[in-house]
Amino acid sequence: MLYLSVALMLAPSAAVVERVSPVAALRRSQALVHEGTGGWWRVFVVALIASVAGVALRAPTLMLFEAISGGSALAESLGSVLVATVVSPWTMALHALLYIDARSGVEGIDGLWRTAG
Repeated sequence: MLYLSVALMLAPSAAVVERVSPVAALRRSQALVHEGTGGWWRVFVVALIASVAGVALRAPTLMLFEAISGGSALAESLGSVLVATVVSPWTMALHALLYIDARSGVEGIDGLWRTAG
């Protein structure tokens, strides 16, 4: 499961940017992860760091909401929504940057990114 989740992590970015079908996006993600700079391990390490950061942010926030509310389910849900609101955009931005990095490494278009920026 871990292998597949990392190998298919770039599929949403591939589907949006390249406007391909879901199956083609999954194949493209697998190809980018394996052929990109650093390969599977680089994507895995970045995803692991993002997950740890999300947990590190979520735990204190939920403990704070639980302490304030006395352990109500509503407060726990509110804390979860708050953390997801903060963490999700950063995670998606990280996936997009990984996609751009993998694609530029595979296709050799890193000079294009520098001139476009």
